[in-house]
Amino acid sequence: MEEEEENVERELREKKRKIDMEGREIEMKLRELTKKKNAEMEKKKRQICSGIESIRKTKHQIC
Repeated sequence: MEEEEENVERELREKKRKIDMEGREIEMKLRELTKKKNAEMEKKKRQICSGIESIRKTKHQIC
């Protein structure tokens, strides 16, 4: 009986360890995707700001 309980406990520990590892992998992937998305958004922001500045310069040249 004790041996069976020990086996069940060992299996549960192994499953928990596997789930923990998968959780860490998911967290790492999420961080990586978040960094990529933030970098893309920052690039778009710079492009928009550059476009606005270009429009302002053109406006001053016309007026």
